[in-house]
Amino acid sequence: MKKIIIAVATTAAATFIFCSVFLFPSFISEVSNKPVKQENKKPTEVERADKAVYTWIVSAVEGDDRLRKTVLVKYDQDLLEIGKPLYPNTLKDMGERYTIKRFDHLKESDRIYYYIEYYHPTNQLKYAKNLLMVKEDGYWKSSSLNGIPSGAMKAAIAGYEDQGVLVHEYKE
Repeated sequence: MKKIIIAVATTAAATFIFCSVFLFPSFISEVSNKPVKQENKKPTEVERADKAVYTWIVSAVEGDDRLRKTVLVKYDQDLLEIGKPLYPNTLKDMGERYTIKRFDHLKESDRIYYYIEYYHPTNQLKYAKNLLMVKEDGYWKSSSLNGIPSGAMKAAIAGYEDQGVLVHEYKE
């Protein structure tokens, strides 16, 4: 019995080697000759702006004053207690329930417009805002705490409405 098991194992190994060397040599060479590239790609300007918009959403959902200050050009309202989010850990409850749509036709002028929607789990409401992100001191920040009016957004993206890029789609 032991000799049969050894013979079967030897035959299986020989078959594998024969197939990989003679029948599928291109497969083996393709797999082994391709180097694995692990580039540390720097985020592009629009990716950095997208991240700042997501940070704006997180600060709104969690009511995090410290975080909100990092993404606002002018912060003149201390509505919340510093260092203490009003709704801690609600980001987990929000999950993927947010939309980010970018209009970057003016990115060369360091201005990118966004339409966002997000679900606020504490209030159980869905909010929609228009944001103007501007580059200040190398960082992308929102021009205002509450976003910009719809009329200003419509005027800013006039002629470019169909060129908006869906950065993240709302998922229940």
